[in-house]
Amino acid sequence: MVTRGLGPRPARIVVSGLTAVVVGAAGLATTVTSPATAADPCVTAFPESGLTDGQAVEGLTVSKGTDPESGAFTGTISGAPLQDGIAPGVDLILAELTSPAVDKNGIWAGMSGSPVYADPEHTQLIGAVSYSLNEGSTHLAGITPASAMLDLMPAPAATVAIPRKVADRLVADGVATRAQLANGMRPLPTPIGVSGLTSRRFDQLAGWLDSQGPVANATIGSTTSTADASDIVPGGNIAASLGWGFVSAAAVGTVTAVCGNDVVAFGHPFNYTGDSTYSLHPADAVAIVPGATFGGYKLANLGDRVGTISDDHLAGIHGTFDAGPTAYDVSSTATYQGRTVSGTTHVTVADLVTDAGLANAFAASDRAMDKYGKGTARASWTITGKRRSGAAFELTHSDVYTDTYDVSSAPLMDLAMQAYTLLENQSEAVTITGISTATTISDEAVSWRIGRTYWRKNGAWKRVTAKSPAVVRAGRTANIRVELYSRDAASRYVTVPVTASRKSAGRTGRLALQGGFSGGEDYYFYDSSEEFVDAYGDSMVGGSVPESIPAVLEQLRADQRNDTIASTFTVRGTATKKRSLALGQVVSGSVLVPVVVRP
Repeated sequence: MVTRGLGPRPARIVVSGLTAVVVGAAGLATTVTSPATAADPCVTAFPESGLTDGQAVEGLTVSKGTDPESGAFTGTISGAPLQDGIAPGVDLILAELTSPAVDKNGIWAGMSGSPVYADPEHTQLIGAVSYSLNEGSTHLAGITPASAMLDLMPAPAATVAIPRKVADRLVADGVATRAQLANGMRPLPTPIGVSGLTSRRFDQLAGWLDSQGPVANATIGSTTSTADASDIVPGGNIAASLGWGFVSAAAVGTVTAVCGNDVVAFGHPFNYTGDSTYSLHPADAVAIVPGATFGGYKLANLGDRVGTISDDHLAGIHGTFDAGPTAYDVSSTATYQGRTVSGTTHVTVADLVTDAGLANAFAASDRAMDKYGKGTARASWTITGKRRSGAAFELTHSDVYTDTYDVSSAPLMDLAMQAYTLLENQSEAVTITGISTATTISDEAVSWRIGRTYWRKNGAWKRVTAKSPAVVRAGRTANIRVELYSRDAASRYVTVPVTASRKSAGRTGRLALQGGFSGGEDYYFYDSSEEFVDAYGDSMVGGSVPESIPAVLEQLRADQRNDTIASTFTVRGTATKKRSLALGQVVSGSVLVPVVVRP
């Protein structure tokens, strides 16, 4: 099977902010500990009416490690809050900020949620850094008011326009250029960082996460972060994860406030889903990377899961310290030349279980092979799921795949087809709850193609042609010899038995031979003295209904394996006879053999 990469899955357009990029999270445990700040008094929202132009402010954020003081910043309020600047009833506060990291990178992706205070004791919370200018790096930050964050008030918003008078003053003060202000302010980027995939696999799979927001690849971390729940403090790192483990996908931002077991962060939506099922993690910042795709952004390692992000609204995300949301596991094992690699990814967004299963399988095969290349893969997998009624179902499949370009991709095309056939069926909504794969890979990439056919006459094999059909005696079984050829090996021959019933005497039949792998193949047809027409009912007459889930599962289980030749012998007026010949190697091609049945 030859593939040139998996195409991106169609993605819906989602207006969302982004935070930072995850470097690594492999092998994370799920221990939950209480945050050190759980007993601290809850922060108070500083009234917007009390803000004045030029008022001094200070805030906390992490530029490296887990200490919020590492990126501490100061600044001043720029003018009065923009009334309804974010949404009706939600103003936008502007402030010019400064710190060594801000001076170097501007307001960076990953600062989302950084608390801004009106007092040195950090008890009067003005709000969270959450917006920046659309153009270039800048010291000018948009702040979501604390009152809105603590209430998590939802309302639609994408960018915030800067009023002309405010823009004139900001330009005059040298805070920003006219070009930067022209497009208003936007939520700080919060890219979903993906770890565990090579750059090629990231390119193949990144489109499947587009519905969750922009995606950024990251280098795989070699160790798990030691950050824990005690590091989730105002100004500290926080990660919202779609899945973690062998392959991870998460966005990292900043904690705005902690009150008992409750946490608010980001200051803008992640995916704006309202209710959400992300897992909550601490994170260890590795570095602030200047420039690049999203302007400056933060690289970070995830710590263990410590809770659930249950709300994703306009003013930010809200989570609690607990055992975490329900996780669906996808697991993979791959073996190559005696080296076996296994890994499991825990997925908390049900819609992404299939995508994570594909990514997990890719990661296992790539780590086992430690290269891209040709070969043969003997793969098996199990897909588990639930129907609309809650009833469980399971689909198990195994097959052989040969690829001359990228053997790791070959099995996953079929896995994706089966999973999405189930998900996109028109009968009832289903949920995929797990995927497990096992693959053994070798370097040999020999595949076969059906060639010429022969029948036995007078003790010798005679080639079948349009003018010289095969002959079988009624009531007996005869063998048809089939040539298999390959560019990588000498031709080989197999025999396919054909049994003609007594009732078929004097008629001409048709033997159809079909290789298991049919992608991009040619078909060869021989003339016959009889015409065969398959009659199909018109589904438009009287209407129709989609196939049921049991029917879809039955069809998928009946799929022909790539390493078999299916034979179908048909004679009009008699029962069709079907057989399957297993070869153990991939075979393609198709041929129709005319067969004359003699008394």
